[in-house]
Amino acid sequence: MKAHINTTPAQPLALYYKIEDTNGLLAVLDEQKISFKEIKPEDLTQSIGYLCGENGKAAAPYDGSAPEKQMLIMYDFTNDRINALLDALRAAQIKIPLKAVATKTNKQWSMLALMAELEREKVAMEGKK
Repeated sequence: MKAHINTTPAQPLALYYKIEDTNGLLAVLDEQKISFKEIKPEDLTQSIGYLCGENGKAAAPYDGSAPEKQMLIMYDFTNDRINALLDALRAAQIKIPLKAVATKTNKQWSMLALMAELEREKVAMEGKK
């Protein structure tokens, strides 16, 4: 029996939360042929991996006060795809303060945990300016 190796590249997925210019973002994602999924406040306790369609157990829905922070998570992106998307967002003047690439480590985190980490990193970086 021969082993079958999947050589089809993974389809990148963008998770977005509370984006002010949703229409602009969706137009850029469509132009870049990137699948997307809107994250609702009740999804904030779910892991990044789970929200990206990986196997896992669903967490209880979030029922707290929803943060008003805009966030974009890039899943299964190559470096070239990341750069192309960021360039296209800049060209379209779409500003998203919190952006992340899904990693082996952060895919286990909840949306809330990743949001908090990105906020800490942003404050640290701004403090170095």
